[in-house]
Amino acid sequence: FAAVSALLGLCPVRRYEGEAAMLLEHQATLAPAGDDPGRYPVQLSAADGLAVLESAPLGPLLCADLQAGVPVPLLARRFHQWLVDGCVALLNELRERTAIAEVALSGGCLQNRLLFETLVQALAGHGFTVHTNELVPVNDGGISLGQAYLGGRVCV
Repeated sequence: FAAVSALLGLCPVRRYEGEAAMLLEHQATLAPAGDDPGRYPVQLSAADGLAVLESAPLGPLLCADLQAGVPVPLLARRFHQWLVDGCVALLNELRERTAIAEVALSGGCLQNRLLFETLVQALAGHGFTVHTNELVPVNDGGISLGQAYLGGRVCV
């Protein structure tokens, strides 16, 4: 998020945690809704037996579109869609190997409402059962609660 936000001129210097990601999300929400013919292709590779989403090809594509005059909100939206497409591709590959079609989503990135909602919808559309936080925040607050719970189980 920080690299793309800087590349698009939104946040060349981050002043606080999450600033670049929030600015990028905001720009993405300004893009017109609907299908965008400019989706970026997803490339997966394997490293140590694990599937990896290759991000290196994304930079030149974003730069080319930026130089061609594609509006920043649309580029921000395309980045979010690329990330969702990449997550779906990774999870589809994992499902092929394990037959597991349940996904638990959590973590600070999912405070990004656009990313969260688009990812949940895409995964459900690919036949995954999606589990998400309901009573506990997805960010560090939820991690702290989990740590306190485990600490209590071990120490008490």
